[in-house]
Amino acid sequence: MKKIMFLLDYYLENASPNGICCQRVAKELVNNGYEVHVVSYRPSCSKDVELVDGVKVYKSYEYNEDDITRKNNILTKIFEYTKWINPFSKYPVYSKPKIVNAIYNVAAQVIEANNIDMVVSVYLPVDTMMAALRLKKKYTNVDFYAYMLDSVSGGIVPRFLPEKYLRWKRILWEDKLML
Repeated sequence: MKKIMFLLDYYLENASPNGICCQRVAKELVNNGYEVHVVSYRPSCSKDVELVDGVKVYKSYEYNEDDITRKNNILTKIFEYTKWINPFSKYPVYSKPKIVNAIYNVAAQVIEANNIDMVVSVYLPVDTMMAALRLKKKYTNVDFYAYMLDSVSGGIVPRFLPEKYLRWKRILWEDKLML
């Protein structure tokens, strides 16, 4: 039996559009005989591991309403977008090391405890991709796939930057992420 693990942000409570899409895919995979695990952000009140529709859902990062509000804060947005203009930044998007580490740590435990065959890292957020990049280096026997449900366009700021610079920045980023 194939064992698949998804890495994403919000799977259930306050599910993101990516979470809703992955929930449907995960349910279908379970119906077709796959063992499916999901490592995602979860609210503080949720359990560390839950079985939902045959899918094991693990809490990697505990969020609360302040996190969601902070994510939409204008200063946070400005900081995120400055990564696009900085030519020395390897990644034109903002990731939080504590979230990347939380995802990585839980995912590593799941891989080892369940002999996972395949990891599907869902972009957006970039934190899941960064965690998958680290996991890929450690678990060379596991297949890793990036599931791009959103574009790597970067949102509003890149519309105002030169196309040649953007192309260079995106290639730099993709080379780093998709090794």
